[in-house]
Amino acid sequence: MARAMEESERKASLATADAVEARGQVDALVAEAADARARAEEAFAEMERAKLATEAEAEARAAAEEEALRCSALTASATAETAAATAAAADAEARAAEAKHASTSANASGAASAMGLEAAEERQGFLVRRVDELEGLLTAERAERAAQAAAADAREASMQHELAAAREERRTSMAEVRGLVTQLDAAREREETEASQRESRQTWGQQSDGQQGDGQRADAPLAVPPLPSPALALDSLAVSIPVSERTSGEAHWSYRVTVCCAGVSFAILKRYSDFRTTHARLLANGLAARLMGSFPVLPPKRGWSTQNEEFAERRRVELQAYLCSLVAEPEMRSCSELHSFLELGLILRRGTM
Repeated sequence: MARAMEESERKASLATADAVEARGQVDALVAEAADARARAEEAFAEMERAKLATEAEAEARAAAEEEALRCSALTASATAETAAATAAAADAEARAAEAKHASTSANASGAASAMGLEAAEERQGFLVRRVDELEGLLTAERAERAAQAAAADAREASMQHELAAAREERRTSMAEVRGLVTQLDAAREREETEASQRESRQTWGQQSDGQQGDGQRADAPLAVPPLPSPALALDSLAVSIPVSERTSGEAHWSYRVTVCCAGVSFAILKRYSDFRTTHARLLANGLAARLMGSFPVLPPKRGWSTQNEEFAERRRVELQAYLCSLVAEPEMRSCSELHSFLELGLILRRGTM
């Protein structure tokens, strides 16, 4: 700002010097004009030159006035520049104060930023430690899950082994059951055969006695009328369970099964366990798979505490429906397991004679 003021003062001094010089020139011109006037009086011939000098003097005065105006303008301009320089200095001071305030704010902001950076670094360290901790927990959990999966695989393998062993045992048991059933059927067949032979011998003896009394030969053959063929006999097969009964002193109920086949009717007593055994034999024979949905369902087993007369009557009706459903199936009527249950061996053998 001082430099600008010095420059303005220098320009003002130069303008003043120019004005003084111009005024000196004006004075010189005035002197010349006076000299011209004097010479004009001396010589008329020089009148025109004097006139011209007068005009030059007028022009010089105009130029001097113009120069004076220019000096005044320069002075006003210097004053304005001085005011502008003063305003610029004030503005510079204001800017300096603002810069100082900004520097103070920047320092405060820098301190706050440093504190925030320190807090951020501390938070980052905490997060890193937390991530490490979580990764450790995840690794431990994965190891535990792997151990559990290995244990589960081992248990599954053990269960598969036990299941295979149980299936093998079941197949062995089924084979044993089939063997026992076969043996039982063979025993019943032998018993029925022996009973049939005893009945035939008794009948033969009675007829022989009668023939001997009539004078006939004792060794004449016994005339036993043949029954229909087994297929025709089984077509006429009908069953019913008219009554249930309990023997005195026994806890179980028995069911009287009436069997009608080829014109022969007889009754047999069966317990629920006999029905269940026959049902198991039919299942083992594969009839359930062949008959699909038409294979009847055996009534479920109940506890002894519920086996009163009302229970026995309801069970009788259920077993009769079950037995009639079995007999209604043509493939079931030709099944040897059902023949053994209904004790049809003697009738069917006599039908083949």
